[in-house]
Amino acid sequence: MHFGLVAFDVFSEMYKEELAHAGQPGWPEKASVEKEEDIPSAIVANNIHGIDIDLRAVQLSALTLFLKARGGNPKCFFSDRNLVCANIEEMTGGRLEEFVESAELQNPVYERMLRTLARKLRDSENMGSLLRIEQDLKGLIFQERARAKTTGQKTLGFAEIADEFFEDDETMERFFETLEENVLEKLDIFIRNTGKRDALSRHFVHETTKGLCFLALLRKQYDVVATNPPYLSNRKMNMRLTELLEEGYTECKLDLYAAFIKRCGELLSPSGLMAMLTMHSFMFISSYESLRENLGKESLIEVMAHFGGGLFSVGNPGTLQTTAFVLRKEADEKKRKEREGVFFRLVKGRDGEEKRQSFEEAVAAYRSGEPHRLVFSAKQADFEAVPGRPWVYWMPEKLVQLFSELELIASVAQPRQGMATADNKRFLRKWWEVGESKIGFDISSCEETKEVDERWFPYMKGGGSLPWYGNQEYCVNYQNDGYELKAWADPLYGNSGWSRIIKSTDKYFRPGVTWSDVSSKGFAARLSPGGFIHDVKGMTCFPEREDIPFVLALLNSRFAQFVLAALNPTISNQVGDIARLPVPEERSPVLDALVEECVELVRQESRESETTYEFVAPPGNVNEVAARKRLLSEKEAVIDAEVSRLYGLSDEDLAAIDGELSDNASPVDEEGLPGGEKEEGLPGGEGEEDAAVVAGELSVEEWGRRWISYAVGIALGRFEVGAENGLGRGRFDSSVAEALKENRLAAPDGILLNDPEQPLDLAGRVRSILDLLLGESAAAERINSALGSGSPQSLLRDWFGRFTGQPAASFWKHHFQTYRKRPVYWPLQSPGRKFTVWLFHERLTGDTLYSLRNAVVEPRVRLAERRIEDLKGPAEKERAARQELERTRDLADDLRAFSAGIKSVTDGGYTPRIDDGVLLNAAPLRSLLPSWTETKKAWESLERGEYDWAHQAMDFWPERVKAACRANRSFAVAHGLEHLAPPSPAFSDGGKRGRKRKGS
Repeated sequence: MHFGLVAFDVFSEMYKEELAHAGQPGWPEKASVEKEEDIPSAIVANNIHGIDIDLRAVQLSALTLFLKARGGNPKCFFSDRNLVCANIEEMTGGRLEEFVESAELQNPVYERMLRTLARKLRDSENMGSLLRIEQDLKGLIFQERARAKTTGQKTLGFAEIADEFFEDDETMERFFETLEENVLEKLDIFIRNTGKRDALSRHFVHETTKGLCFLALLRKQYDVVATNPPYLSNRKMNMRLTELLEEGYTECKLDLYAAFIKRCGELLSPSGLMAMLTMHSFMFISSYESLRENLGKESLIEVMAHFGGGLFSVGNPGTLQTTAFVLRKEADEKKRKEREGVFFRLVKGRDGEEKRQSFEEAVAAYRSGEPHRLVFSAKQADFEAVPGRPWVYWMPEKLVQLFSELELIASVAQPRQGMATADNKRFLRKWWEVGESKIGFDISSCEETKEVDERWFPYMKGGGSLPWYGNQEYCVNYQNDGYELKAWADPLYGNSGWSRIIKSTDKYFRPGVTWSDVSSKGFAARLSPGGFIHDVKGMTCFPEREDIPFVLALLNSRFAQFVLAALNPTISNQVGDIARLPVPEERSPVLDALVEECVELVRQESRESETTYEFVAPPGNVNEVAARKRLLSEKEAVIDAEVSRLYGLSDEDLAAIDGELSDNASPVDEEGLPGGEKEEGLPGGEGEEDAAVVAGELSVEEWGRRWISYAVGIALGRFEVGAENGLGRGRFDSSVAEALKENRLAAPDGILLNDPEQPLDLAGRVRSILDLLLGESAAAERINSALGSGSPQSLLRDWFGRFTGQPAASFWKHHFQTYRKRPVYWPLQSPGRKFTVWLFHERLTGDTLYSLRNAVVEPRVRLAERRIEDLKGPAEKERAARQELERTRDLADDLRAFSAGIKSVTDGGYTPRIDDGVLLNAAPLRSLLPSWTETKKAWESLERGEYDWAHQAMDFWPERVKAACRANRSFAVAHGLEHLAPPSPAFSDGGKRGRKRKGS
């Protein structure tokens, strides 16, 4: 009603103005009211109508309007008849039948109309004023007329209505008024006859009356319709509402607000105005293209205040990307296309107050005829020049022309959606979960996957906004051309074929240009070097190999950033958005070399990160990283200038682009976007934003921690310095590799302890490794830069021994964060956490725990027991000895419990299953991993049967899993039990299975 109260004041001034000028040229001969005291009643009776689905909101609106009207005239007549509730409770059932039987309605048509009204209003709770009841009843009237003409009853029994029954709106309105009067009169009689104490009858009469009042408002057309409609994405709608929007508002079904845009347009009179405050996605995204097209056929844009995010300080303010606009209904096509609308671009304002101030300044400038940076004008015809008709009112004319003058990128490199596994936790892994040796690199086609033994293949799955190169963290189970995956996907849609989600298989493993479909940091394209399968979230285009640098340069240019943000200013970059980018006719050999240099610069970052399978060693120093970033920025600027030249952009065009891109708030997700499903990981998993690694400034502290982590990897046998093309091979001369081998600093079984009294001491080995890699002095400095001042050895031991706090204070937390909650080094701990054993998971075998217990833990128990015996005598005399004795006894008890815990796990039949992924593989060890709480949750999920595809599930619950295999063919494939499952009518193998390993 806040719109209505403002309107009340406007109408009041209009009535007063009319009173003052009545009889003058250009004014009515007689005013609409006789005196000012009549104005409040006239406004309430004729000018303000309101509908709300919430009865309490209607009641409050009526009260507010009443106070407003009585404020103008304490004695004015007031009726709330024009304020109605759109949520009509049940009208059908016994009371409707009883009413129809007793009412003796004037004509049987009334009865049929009433029954139709009752039936349609069943959905009022969901749809409110989106119900097109007036259209449904008009349709019924025409059916009745057709029946009457067939039977010869030309007037349907209404003597006062001529043969041209319902040919015009006036006759139609007269019929509805008669219907309403007749039904209301009969309802009054009905309630008197059934008695005042009959609550059900009173409720039926009340709801029927509400329904008729609701219908009366929907029958009218209005000069102005104003609303801030509800925002509700289809992901959050109930099933019935989803069905109703699918049936009646197909082009608006993504969000409730879009349906209201269409519905409000239907309620407008010719030349009527529609004023709304809605989400802004309908202006841009491809799913609303039909809505924009239909609006362009009916209306023109008068004015818009485009707010973007941050207008409201509720929830996540950035999620509500809003715009306020006024559309005018216009029948003349030429006027619709040529009329210039006025747009106020307020998207960069940080909050509502800043947007308000900017808006007032811009309006003042516009009214005075002065130019303003936030004021734009645009014709709807301009929008039609851009594919998809987005309302890109701020795009310079030259850039708009490029869309019609140039070919689009789809003609050079058609963007393609990739695979959606429909079960990422089953089929995807971080590459380090299975290890480099188990991944099929250098594959060039799906057919080749049938000829190798590898189960896992590199997978391009989006990630952070990283340009040129990177985000290559995943691998996918695509063994034997995705046999197991296809067996899973095929029945998901009623055995209609796996290709509905496993798309573009002809492009798998081909080189191309990829980007993340969702990123809050802006669009960035990077090389997909070949050998990868691409994901639905790692969308890819596939130009000819020689065109890849050219396409990369275009997509990472300022021009592309500007255009893509204009075509779809959300965090989601769909294939359709990329496909609409215009491509210059001219090619530039300069770009090829520059792009290759940029790719190599960023690839060097990849070689310095231990979470990539290209890892060589951490950066030599922080200054190198900073210098590389500066050089990258310089080359990007040259690329951008060359791309701008190819497009023929003027300084004015570039200034407009820079003005739009500078200080622009990062787009954020909003409700109603298609494909908004978020990744669901195993317990303790992460979303894409957690997993995103965006190149940033490298601090001295983090640089030092990377070197310590590198040394840990060498000590646990993950990295082999000097190995040809080996992971973490380093950039050292051969003497360093030889020294590491001679000193046997790498644990052959991947087991180390944080215990100075043991030869397998982790801290001691890490310090020795760093001394060899860097020199003793530089190693000490590196440790201190990472962990603070103090003894380097003590700092290391403390960092490895702490399991709480921030990553800077705990190696475990640092490692857990670095590896996206999928750690490769596991800290097995005693129940009291007094003793820790670090394991490298790739070295874990069926014998590891036996060896650990017999060769490490039990000897440590005996050592503690001997120490206890040695301390008993001195403890009788010395306090320090007594304290040490007590600590040693506690340690011995803790070690015995640790040994018993290991035995319990081995007795339970634990076998490492690396293909299950780090978390499920570690779940049976949960009692030995108290600092890794997610393992307990993963075990509980296994127990509940949520992951019966996993080998760990088969190991511990074989009968249950075999039963699942009989019902689920893909589970049977996973466990090699296809004979248990019935054959699929729509899916077969069609290929050989694993004949040779790569390189054989």
